[in-house]
Amino acid sequence: MTRAASYDISAFWGPRLETPEELAARWIELMARLQAVDPLLAHWYDADFRNAPIVPYVPDKARVAKMIAAGVLRSDQGKPDPFHGYHITAYTTAAWRRSPRRLCVDLLAGNADPYSTNAASLSTDFDTVPDPAIITYEIFKSAVLALGECFDAAGVRAYPSDLSGFWTKIGGRRKAIDLAWISYIAPRFAAQITPPSSAIVEYQPDGGLLMAATDETFVTSNPAHLAVSRDIEAACAPFNALSFPPGEKAG
Repeated sequence: MTRAASYDISAFWGPRLETPEELAARWIELMARLQAVDPLLAHWYDADFRNAPIVPYVPDKARVAKMIAAGVLRSDQGKPDPFHGYHITAYTTAAWRRSPRRLCVDLLAGNADPYSTNAASLSTDFDTVPDPAIITYEIFKSAVLALGECFDAAGVRAYPSDLSGFWTKIGGRRKAIDLAWISYIAPRFAAQITPPSSAIVEYQPDGGLLMAATDETFVTSNPAHLAVSRDIEAACAPFNALSFPPGEKAG
């Protein structure tokens, strides 16, 4: 049986040691930006890692920092391991059941391991056909920029999950930017990219580069959408050729 495609946004960056307080400030900025995008993203609920019910999000830095601290990664012996970061999740619905309008934002950050990455993501529910109203270009473009800029990410990509079947590897590893609906390259890497003429291209005020295959909802089976996605992926070859995480250092 064919599973319904989810729509996902994945932001990534290299080793960066950050405290729960620092991550809380970024998280609160992200939530504010998402809430401003569309009424469908106005209300959020936090996932409590002590197995309590998820509760309404409150933009209080001390409260958010406490939740992030509770999500510290742990060693095999169960001891807190802040060197490897923290985890926090939020949803647009309070119920655990799947919903066509349910979005999840997940953060794993503060990791200073030089062989690992940090990541933030936004996704629709797994194996659930998303409401067309929530997978629009304007919503996903705004979310891509919010994730990229709030976390100073090296790159971000938005894509339907069935597009991953077309992904390929380079030098035995996944590309940082592979086929996607929307791709974002941080200002520190954007100068290496020559955007294709077929793509929608936007340079942000800080120099970040956003490229999109279409301003419609991306459909993997649409040859026109897939063709521009391939053009963008090809243009990102200089970025993908960098060591991964690309050009990042712990600090």
